[in-house]
Amino acid sequence: MNKVRTLAIALMALTLFACKKQEPKQTEDAVLSLRIDDAELRALEGQINNGTTTTITENVVLTLDNGRKITLTPDEITKAKTQDGAKIEVGQVVNTVALSANAEVTDQTAIDQWQSKASVFSTKIPLSAPATQVTPTTATDGSTIYKVEFTPKPAFTRLEVFGKIEPKANNGKNAFESIEVKEVYINNYLPTRNATNRYFTGANATFDDFATTPALKGSMKDAISDSEKENFKNGSKAAAYQLFPKKTSENGGDYDHVVLKLSIKYSATAIAKGYPSTPQTRFVTITKFKKAQDNDLDSFAAGTIYKLDLKGLNDHFKTTSDGTPDPTNPDTPEPESKGRKYLQVIVKACTWTSQNILPQI
Repeated sequence: MNKVRTLAIALMALTLFACKKQEPKQTEDAVLSLRIDDAELRALEGQINNGTTTTITENVVLTLDNGRKITLTPDEITKAKTQDGAKIEVGQVVNTVALSANAEVTDQTAIDQWQSKASVFSTKIPLSAPATQVTPTTATDGSTIYKVEFTPKPAFTRLEVFGKIEPKANNGKNAFESIEVKEVYINNYLPTRNATNRYFTGANATFDDFATTPALKGSMKDAISDSEKENFKNGSKAAAYQLFPKKTSENGGDYDHVVLKLSIKYSATAIAKGYPSTPQTRFVTITKFKKAQDNDLDSFAAGTIYKLDLKGLNDHFKTTSDGTPDPTNPDTPEPESKGRKYLQVIVKACTWTSQNILPQI
């Protein structure tokens, strides 16, 4: 597994200057002093571009406890990354502050609009921190200083699918000449972060795409072209997707599905026993994932890249003693069919960790 280096984003110091009164006024000449240090943000590695560094570049929005939003100007963002920071007139008491950067994710944000973003991970990946209680102190001149630390995280989880399926022989016999991955689909996902229902496209009687309502979203599907086939197999490129993590209210069941559209060529031995001589389109629907053992991964977490290497399917494509495919193999004639076989596959998790940085006030 590729080594993922630390992702960190810093912190803000809020300084509110008030008159020497026993109780601060709700309307007051006040200044918000903001400092952001993204010098320690590290490269995201793996199937996204090596050496990519996610930095805060735009759309930095502060949300105060009364709902007021403050959007930093480009000049304020630049100043906020310096030792002195940026100072902003606020004119009010501050209790909590939340932050979003690069892009804001709301309950209306559609996940299908956040696909194919590897090329802009350095500037566009949304980062946010929840409303955090400030710690008030009093400066020597009587000013009130509000301090708060943030540990922003990405809003999404990322799933990368790649690799080659190579079925193992059974006493020198192999029912398969080859198994090629033609397409990768994501199904049964949250269309928005708090959606009532997951987006699920059911099976139908065609080998092409899911055609029942709701229709399959093209942005949640990757076709593995002949020109990219070797890159997909060796892992230098992947079918990659941003996904919303499971909601806390979701209990039990299976969540994000990975559907593989395969082209299977049977071996001469299997053909001699009645299997088709031409390549067959088959599907594998993966509904559960694990890190090392069954049921040790309940859901995908935000700020984590999950890497699904399809070599983990090698042992699932079995050959019987007579050289034909084992009837318990996971491939089916349709995706998400009622009689689909449930498959739990290992994924490797690479977490984008965060590091707190002390403020300089």
